[in-house]
Amino acid sequence: MMPNMMPRVGAGRRANVFYNTGHGHLGWTLSAVTADMVAGQVQQWQQRSGVVPLAVAVPA
Repeated sequence: MMPNMMPRVGAGRRANVFYNTGHGHLGWTLSAVTADMVAGQVQQWQQRSGVVPLAVAVPA
């Protein structure tokens, strides 16, 4: 949680770093909504930077 009692949500100062933390006692309530917001930001960042998402091989 930040000094102003707000959670840290969104892009960090460095590339590839996104935060969704500091929800305090409202974590279960707010984390899903803010995770959706951060996922949208990550997707926009991927499109702008041309980064290809990591593919995970699943054994058959």
